[in-house]
Amino acid sequence: MSKPMSFWTEQDVLHYLRDENIPYCSVYGDIVASDGENDYTETLIDCKLHCTGCQRTGQSITAA
Repeated sequence: MSKPMSFWTEQDVLHYLRDENIPYCSVYGDIVASDGENDYTETLIDCKLHCTGCQRTGQSITAA
């Protein structure tokens, strides 16, 4: 069984999609940073990223 992205974390994927401006399925909403209280589309500090829409759909996030 092949798992080519098994060493990537969810944060790695979200950073890559955002930093490289790669299109992804709209059901996930926007990729934003969060400090636990507020969401930010851009920030100079390293905050955890998350999607504003669905968190999981059973499909790859890059399946546009």
